[in-house]
Amino acid sequence: MRWPLNATPKIPKSRAAFGYSANFPKLRLNKGTDLVTKPGAHVFSIDDGVVQKIHEYKHPTLDSIDKPHKSYAVIIQNEDGTYILYGNIDKPTVKIGDLVNPGKSIGSVSKFSAYYTEQPHLHIEHWSHLPKKNEVWYIKNKPKGLLSSTNLLSKIKDD
Repeated sequence: MRWPLNATPKIPKSRAAFGYSANFPKLRLNKGTDLVTKPGAHVFSIDDGVVQKIHEYKHPTLDSIDKPHKSYAVIIQNEDGTYILYGNIDKPTVKIGDLVNPGKSIGSVSKFSAYYTEQPHLHIEHWSHLPKKNEVWYIKNKPKGLLSSTNLLSKIKDD
């Protein structure tokens, strides 16, 4: 396994317990871990797998407030059968069906950063099934199959 950015592996403390958290009180919850970085930072596959889906990355609640720079989500099925969603990708460098290994470049971080425009980031989600295009999670209805991205990222050793 490989860290998805060329940076010192650091998991934000706010995500340390669950791998997901609230963005706004009583509103939509963040389904993954946001790794703050610079726009244009290369994004690498964490594990061996196959690119299953690429779609425009949107935030239904926030897009009406903030007109974002267009970005994409790349979803890769790992050898263990789970899926990793890499969000906020600018111009993916892979196609559906491509085989990837740890360290394979899949794109770069977009200028898009939803509600914190001063902090571009790579958004990581971990799923037991292929996630829908825009799975939204509110307080009482956690999407089925959502796994902890923090647990996934904490398994990566700094080689």
